[in-house]
Amino acid sequence: MRLCTIMSGGKPAVGVKMGNGKIVDLSKQMPRGPKSVVEILAGAKKLQAAVAKACAKPKAGAVVSEKSAKYLPPIPNPGKILCIGLNYRKHAEETGNPIPAIRWCSAASTTRWCRTTARCRVPATPISSTGKPSSPS
Repeated sequence: MRLCTIMSGGKPAVGVKMGNGKIVDLSKQMPRGPKSVVEILAGAKKLQAAVAKACAKPKAGAVVSEKSAKYLPPIPNPGKILCIGLNYRKHAEETGNPIPAIRWCSAASTTRWCRTTARCRVPATPISSTGKPSSPS
């Protein structure tokens, strides 16, 4: 089951991609159901199974095309963002850059972001997970 957040009736709604170019709008399919992707993920297998069952036979008016859907961030207020460079070799080759000696991982919490009018401080040397300076990638 592939989840997304879409705009529906001027409000965010959970969408379930059906794999046929269609999305089931849960706000119309399950009006009393989950209101966010986070709620479905936190609800574990029982809630996920209920969502999958409800989407097996979509109601009239609950289906939108993937092309016409207005997508929103799947998780609108993440507490943490993790970036893992699993395909760093491919990206280095695509951009003509040298292949980094180490794989990289970075994390960002929402408290780290600056206002658009503020100046953000960026360290001159990246720090690895060991707390030691790492080579830039």
